[in-house]
Amino acid sequence: MCWTMCYPFNMLGRLPVLSVPSGFASNGVPTGIQIVARSYADEIVFQAGFNYEKLDPWLKNVENRPKI
Repeated sequence: MCWTMCYPFNMLGRLPVLSVPSGFASNGVPTGIQIVARSYADEIVFQAGFNYEKLDPWLKNVENRPKI
């Protein structure tokens, strides 16, 4: 039941949160990571997301891009 605490933790804690795509699970479902920082440290969250995207630029692979 610990996963049920994600919503109040992220919505009521006044912590900056960023969800970054991380790829796909073995069954094809998109996955992501969630980056959380201390209160009012938005720049840390954005920097962490930017650095993760630089390490794993999964959108450069045409197969990973959304189908229109």
